Amino acid sequence: MQKELVYLVGLPASGKSTYIEKHYKNYAIVSNDVIVEEFAEEKNIDYNTAWKKLNFSYVNEECMRRFKAAVKAGKNIVIDNTNLTIKARRKYDAPDYVKIAVVFNISDSELSKRTEKRKNETGKLVPVDAIDNMKHIFVKPTKSEGFDKIILVSM
Repeated sequence: MQKELVYLVGLPASGKSTYIEKHYKNYAIVSNDVIVEEFAEEKNIDYNTAWKKLNFSYVNEECMRRFKAAVKAGKNIVIDNTNLTIKARRKYDAPDYVKIAVVFNISDSELSKRTEKRKNETGKLVPVDAIDNMKHIFVKPTKSEGFDKIILVSM
């Protein structure tokens, strides 16, 4: 059976990590957030403080290290980052894998509710201007980009 490489594509708080729990339980997860959360727990600090203290190059390198280890081990993989641009998605490639993009469409009002809920429950806060910038750089995945399958999830 061919292995799968799943790219979750969506804004912060759009439901990507929750979707993993329902659909990709036994997959290796490659995620910037997981690395930041591990660092925060190790240092006994909150997520936002950890994000400010961590070098983003280190986070990217660690994600790539984990990705390569999962490929080498022949695991199914989910890239749980925003993956909003072709360049961001192109970083992670495994030639012998079926490539699937799962694109999360979420209304502004639902995104606002979820962002507030996440801030209250976990302390994670992505500023509104950062989310607005992400909306402007978003490029919808296409089959010509190399995806074998594109799944749309509406919230």
